[in-house]
Amino acid sequence: MAFGGGRTEPGNVKPSSATNGHAMDRLVGDHAIRRMCTFPIGPFQALCNPIFTKYHRTKQQLRRRQPGLRNVFPKSPFAALTVNLGPASVSPPHVDHGNKADGMCCITALGEFDPDRGGHLVLWDYNLIVRFPPGCCILIPSAVVTHSNTPIQDDEDRYSLIQYSAGGLFRWTENGFKSDLAWAASATSEDHTARERARRGRWENALKEFPLWKNIKVGNYTGRVRAEFWVDAEAGDISDLTDDDEEEREGGGDEGPRPQKIRCR
Repeated sequence: MAFGGGRTEPGNVKPSSATNGHAMDRLVGDHAIRRMCTFPIGPFQALCNPIFTKYHRTKQQLRRRQPGLRNVFPKSPFAALTVNLGPASVSPPHVDHGNKADGMCCITALGEFDPDRGGHLVLWDYNLIVRFPPGCCILIPSAVVTHSNTPIQDDEDRYSLIQYSAGGLFRWTENGFKSDLAWAASATSEDHTARERARRGRWENALKEFPLWKNIKVGNYTGRVRAEFWVDAEAGDISDLTDDDEEEREGGGDEGPRPQKIRCR
């Protein structure tokens, strides 16, 4: 499901052809693919709980409002899936500007290639090169972090599964299931003033929802004191948030610093 690109309301993304649609149906119905695409949900919920909760609740609200919206993976908080079938999937440096800026994108690498010789994930803003073997998943804020991946060898194959949610879906929901234009037309002057005030502080509030390494390394995934967390944590902090119907379906210039290499085993 997506919103934007000329749509007047959220809707299902249509395949480019009937052949591609049939192929996508077979792929997302495959048991192994479904398990692979739901595997990263645990780390997402544990490490980025506020962001995960917002994704989950927004998706649930949309589907209750519009039952016809397709739920590709019932256990996943992401609204959409892109499949790159290669056979040598390589992307240049880019940002996914249509995704939620203060959100996450899940990338799963597949294929048969030597991860020591190619297929690395490059995070340009952080000066990082990350070893990215087939079968591994990575969560990144792809709307604001410039990323790419390095080429593989001529006799190798690389594919990828990408799960994400369009930023327009969150705006639609926060507007009371309206577009920005429709909201602005019906909002009062007080509403506009409050929204402008919220916009000025949005980036600071968004940063607070991302985890800090000092908390992650001691298991304090929500960024709160561990004792406080266990005494008065809200249900959303520790509950297994999944979809309501999950039981019904089976799951050339100056040189900067040298990039740091990270191994993903």
